[in-house]
Amino acid sequence: MECSLSEAQQHVSQLEMVRSHLKGQVHTIMQVKEVMKENVKGLENQVEEWRSYKKQELADLDQELQSIEELSHITHRILEYACEETRKLEGLDTQEPQKTCKARREREHQRALLEMKQEVTTMRAEQDKVLQEKDCEKTALFERLLQTQQ
Repeated sequence: MECSLSEAQQHVSQLEMVRSHLKGQVHTIMQVKEVMKENVKGLENQVEEWRSYKKQELADLDQELQSIEELSHITHRILEYACEETRKLEGLDTQEPQKTCKARREREHQRALLEMKQEVTTMRAEQDKVLQEKDCEKTALFERLLQTQQ
């Protein structure tokens, strides 16, 4: 009976050691979990700040595009006026120089608009790409956090 009691005490002692070791691991895991939560929160804040910055940048680009379009229209009217004045000074009454001048103005106007639209499209594509990368990083961190919790 003393032998069984001694074995039981040894078994209890071993179980206490295992329990103590497991408590240490749980404590370590909880600390890692908290650190990861803080990291995820920090990344979320960074992503939100970046999105806000990019949203403002896009609004600024839209405003700039609108200003350029307005300037283009003003330039278009000035060129039209200049062509009319030139035609009057040269004494030309034919419609051909006016059509040529108008076509040139229209091409310049369309080219300027196209360039700005392409720039805005490129900026939006870059913004979307970076947002996707940030979302992937965020998802990966959440997955790591979930794995740590399990």
